[in-house]
Amino acid sequence: FNGEMTIELSGAGISHELVMPLNQGWDLVSININPGDEFYDEEDNRGPDPILMMEQFRIDEDNHNLEMLKDEDGRFYSPEFNFNNISYWNILKGYQIKVREGAEGTWAGEVIPSDQEFWLDENWNMVAYLPMFELPASAPDYYVLSPIIDNVLIAKDGDGNFMLPAFEFSNMPTWRETQGYKIKVNRDVLFSYPPELRDEDAVNNYSIFYNTQQRTDSNMSLLVKGKLLKEGTVIKAIDLHGNTVGQITSDGNSAGISIWGDDLTTGQKDGLVNGETFQLYVNNMKFTPTIFLMGSDLVFEEDGFIVCDIAPDASVPTEYYLSEAYPNPFNSRMIIKYGLPESGLVSIGLFDISGRLIENLLGSDVKAGYHFFELNASSLGSGLFLLKVDVNGFSSVKKLIMIK
Repeated sequence: FNGEMTIELSGAGISHELVMPLNQGWDLVSININPGDEFYDEEDNRGPDPILMMEQFRIDEDNHNLEMLKDEDGRFYSPEFNFNNISYWNILKGYQIKVREGAEGTWAGEVIPSDQEFWLDENWNMVAYLPMFELPASAPDYYVLSPIIDNVLIAKDGDGNFMLPAFEFSNMPTWRETQGYKIKVNRDVLFSYPPELRDEDAVNNYSIFYNTQQRTDSNMSLLVKGKLLKEGTVIKAIDLHGNTVGQITSDGNSAGISIWGDDLTTGQKDGLVNGETFQLYVNNMKFTPTIFLMGSDLVFEEDGFIVCDIAPDASVPTEYYLSEAYPNPFNSRMIIKYGLPESGLVSIGLFDISGRLIENLLGSDVKAGYHFFELNASSLGSGLFLLKVDVNGFSSVKKLIMIK
């Protein structure tokens, strides 16, 4: 779909004035109304004109509070350089806005129905939040994305808070209007937001420890788990020059940290670039993780994610196991986790339902510990498959369902 509006909007027939507060620097935003005709270009009616949408932030003829507007494909509008290659504002998408000083935007128009369907493309999407009410994003229900949660790999907000369903984690507050969100899915899916929850306790049932690092226009997600974490434990990510690029306070079970990337619109280094390494400090003491459940090193990758365990007494599991694959059903890729209490020759095979071997996925010596691998079955068709693991006399089989 490549970011194009492929769903016909159905208006709710309700007029609404949307007020959007903007912080100095970067914000991830969206609108849930169809603005009036004054925001449309006469020659292109596919959506509001980005320049007209941002004109209210102009200070005078020569100065604009808006520094940059970006869409999910990296197209941008820069008033300072009189450049714009965003052809129209897709109402169903989120946008990144950078303003020089805090501001407030106001638009009025017809409300887009909260259950309006729209497509999410496989991989990353920057989406609009359409409901006028808030919806919870806390684990284990992830209610806001519950209609497609089996397809969600990760979701993030503009503050870098994120959910990782495969690891039963979310530090995201309730989703709300004016905010945009980034969602990575494992296949193209048709999505609409679920109904409003009337139970106030259910809406507010989340624990959130905010990331405190200055936002930029890019970040990656790091989930830290382990028994070393206590409530109030401060975890920092530090680059090799001693600069803090991420910081959060743990709730005692796990901690989700946004590792911020460098903002290329500034003249200073305010984050990491792809491939740059960083270090972790737990309560101001350097800690080097040795157990990675996702990823293999502390290296920055925009929109990437790392899961590591810092529990010293959890370096190896107490028994062999093969976890349920995630997601399942799957489109072409899934994550499979297994654990070994002692080293051994690990054999992992993929079979069809009749027991015929399709592919040997692994056949090598593996050290004791926690391990995972990503299965890429893009060459296979839809159907039911079996995944079998054999090591040191232990054997386990899981059913996999592939849907294309």
